[in-house]
Amino acid sequence: ITMILAHEIRNPLASLELFAELIEKDDDRRGEWISNLRAGIRSLSGTVNNVLSFHGSASPKLIPISLSLLIGNAIQFVQPFANQAAVTLKNLVGPNEIQVMGNESALRQVVLNLVSNAIRFTPGGGSVTVTLRYDDGSSAGVICRKDRGYVVVEFTDTGCGIRPDQIERIFEPGFSGSGDNSGLGLAVCDRIMTQHGGRISASNGIGNGAQFALYFPVLPVELVTT
Repeated sequence: ITMILAHEIRNPLASLELFAELIEKDDDRRGEWISNLRAGIRSLSGTVNNVLSFHGSASPKLIPISLSLLIGNAIQFVQPFANQAAVTLKNLVGPNEIQVMGNESALRQVVLNLVSNAIRFTPGGGSVTVTLRYDDGSSAGVICRKDRGYVVVEFTDTGCGIRPDQIERIFEPGFSGSGDNSGLGLAVCDRIMTQHGGRISASNGIGNGAQFALYFPVLPVELVTT
């Protein structure tokens, strides 16, 4: 648990340090940075709780949440980190009120982990893109049917990609392809997605870069409309 905590709080702490620096240097946007700093503290608290529950028997409480809103907030939080790395963040999820059954703090941890990793492995001048689709190719109306499809959120970067011999092991606890971290972040993401009745996958995109996808079960109509 100590190793997982140390790894999972590293990215949020780095963001908090950056926000503190921006508060000191940027008077015009100080209110914005303070707001982000507070959000980061709440996120850090949620991360600690999620990691503690990683080894526990209890599953997180799931309620209908707006997936697009959660992703938008997470991307806004890591935007200064991307700016510092000269990496462009593209949020193509849109403002659609797409809901899934989820635990907000746990899923925020997953999104922050995936976006932060993508930024870290993308050279300056590159980009990280987040998109949303349905696995059956239908329109957004599928969310209001009783079909059991999946809402898919994809994270694509223009980095060096994943070595083919590492893709099968990338979600194993303790496995690190780069060797510069504990190899626990993606294992935590995998566990959280399993707790949500979904899954996470990794692949290499067409051309270059890595692509991670989160699969969420579509909400039943009775939950969407109540």
